[in-house]
Amino acid sequence: MFVITDRIVLLIASIVLVVAIISLLLRHRDIKKRLKTVLLVGLILSIVASVVCVQRLYLANKVIGTFEGYGFDRIVIDGTVYDVDYNNSYSSSDTKKLLGKVIYKKPSDADERDPMYVWSIDGTDEYIYAVCVYDGMVYKIAE
Repeated sequence: MFVITDRIVLLIASIVLVVAIISLLLRHRDIKKRLKTVLLVGLILSIVASVVCVQRLYLANKVIGTFEGYGFDRIVIDGTVYDVDYNNSYSSSDTKKLLGKVIYKKPSDADERDPMYVWSIDGTDEYIYAVCVYDGMVYKIAE
């Protein structure tokens, strides 16, 4: 699965900025006009990259629910209960959008357990994909 991270977004924005600067320097002859254009393009690209990074950081830190059970058996998001489903055909490559993170249900143990990050699965609302540290599992709405 190819995931667009903040570093990739900043790298792409930097490459585009460098290409824009080079092309503008080769096209324009007036230095003041060239400088204004380069600064404007750089400012616009910086704003776009910043908005994308802030949005991704917000989603990654947004608590959307809780998980419980010894083996992270159950996730509860807005009253909807999801149970681990080992009999499915989905994997991490089917993920679509980062929804946020879920934390351990008991507040006293919250610091002892890492949060789980939850993604939607492309093409279905019945399943979600969650990752805790390095282990990912597919969850299905409980019946």
